[in-house]
Order: sequence, then C-alpha cells, then structure tokens
Amino acid sequence: MATSGYLELATRGYFFMATDTHLRGLWPGVRVPSFQVHPGPPIDIGGWGSEDCQVLIDEGRRQVDAQRDQAEQIRTRSQFLFTTAIGLAVVSFAGRSSVFSGKNDAPLAIWSLGLLLTTLGLLGTASVIVARKEFGSIDAAVMTSTYQPPVLPKLAAGYSRQVGTGANTVATLLTAYRDAVFLVMLGAICWGAAWLLATV
Repeated sequence: MATSGYLELATRGYFFMATDTHLRGLWPGVRVPSFQVHPGPPIDIGGWGSEDCQVLIDEGRRQVDAQRDQAEQIRTRSQFLFTTAIGLAVVSFAGRSSVFSGKNDAPLAIWSLGLLLTTLGLLGTASVIVARKEFGSIDAAVMTSTYQPPVLPKLAAGYSRQVGTGANTVATLLTAYRDAVFLVMLGAICWGAAWLLATV
C-alpha cells in the first residue's frame, strides 16, 4: 500500500482500527479487524466461457500464493523489529539512572513517553507475528459435496473471492507493521532526547 493510501486510511479513522489490531491480535482465537481495501464482491461470471474461467483460476492461484509470501515476509520483518525493540528497551533501562537524576521532571516524562510508545510498538509486532491470518482456500472435499456441474465457473468465482480476502489481510498486516515501526522509532527518539536533557 502506498504512503498516500496509508494516510488516506488514517484520515478515515483507520488508525483506531490499527491500534485495535495491535491489542486484539495478541489474544488466541480472536479475529482481528481487517482493512477493506479490496473492491467489493466479484461480478457474476456465469456467462464466461471455460477458457476465461481457467484464466481467472490461474491468476487467482498466482495472486493467493503471492499474498501468502507477502504475509510471511511481513511476519519475518516483525520478528526482527520485535527483537530490536526489546534490545532498545534494555539499553534504555540500563541508562535510566541518568534520566531519574535529572535536574527536572522533563527527562523522566519524555523517557516515560518513549516507554509507552515502544510498548505499543512491541504489541503491534507481536500481533503481526501471532495473529490469525485470514487467507482463503479451495477445499476439494467441499467441492465434491456441494458444487454442481459446471464446476469451473464456481471455482473461478471462489478464487476471485479469496483474492479479495487475502488482499485485505495483507493490507492489515502491513499497516500494523508500519505503525509498529513508527512507534518504536518515536520511542527511541524520546529515550535519546530524555538522556540528552538529563546529562547536558
């Protein structure tokens, strides 16, 4: 998702949803809200020919596989960010004595703000790592028990729906990850500023 698109989501009130994702994603079995960035439901393709349906199926499979790869890449980056944020917190706590002995309360207030921001960032990275990822799949057993011939148009429509679900999931993971990076960076800046104010 481009930066302009992310800012547009934030102006629509999606920042609250991202924060909700940071928190709810940590609870087992809880379904986190997802950003509805994909267009609405697919149109009726009942009139499509077999060749057109096969093209849609092939493209749907490619997109679903790509979405799963993107989600795994985001999860891997979140693991690295999680470890980095913990190391940053350890360093900050190691130097807290300098902050606490400052001439006024400003360094302590800024240090506390950095702690809050980094904690929120850690929650965001943890939710990206452990939260349930909503990706669609085609169940062959269900097809044989519920689908009636002709199967190809129904299968093509199924893949079209799964692509939309996967796109929303990837957008949600990416937004939560970007929020986490932003929060951890702000926390690091606050900790650095607090240390400078306390020691200069």
